[in-house]
Amino acid sequence: MISIYNDYIFQFTGKPLFTGRELLWKQIMDKIIESPFFGYGLGISMTELIGINISEHNLFFATALRIGLIGLFILLLLFFVFWNFFWMGRFNHYVKLTACFFIAFIVYQNFEISLFSDNMAVAMWFWLIMGIGVSNVIDKIEKKDI
Repeated sequence: MISIYNDYIFQFTGKPLFTGRELLWKQIMDKIIESPFFGYGLGISMTELIGINISEHNLFFATALRIGLIGLFILLLLFFVFWNFFWMGRFNHYVKLTACFFIAFIVYQNFEISLFSDNMAVAMWFWLIMGIGVSNVIDKIEKKDI
């Protein structure tokens, strides 16, 4: 079934869906299963874990690997809090744009790790835009418009 998607993507883009990340992610999943709750620590490198100096290319795997499923739960809880704020301010144009950016950024984080570590320039823009959206919602709450 997955090879059908790979063929479909290759037909329209000229590039395969799978680039080797799926092999790396399987090794990462095995390591997460070995230490599921607290992970291996923030300072651990992929070289120490699997002998390859390469990025995980997935924020959620990287979080579960380094701070465990508890850390992943906290990250998802943070995303849920953001989404609730955006839902409360959904009639504000700035909040709508921020929510769209938020969704796109979460999808992007399935293929990169730029929220916390690998690309801090991108992370700075993410937190700035999230702050604009949340501040617009807080402003509406304080004015009792929500």
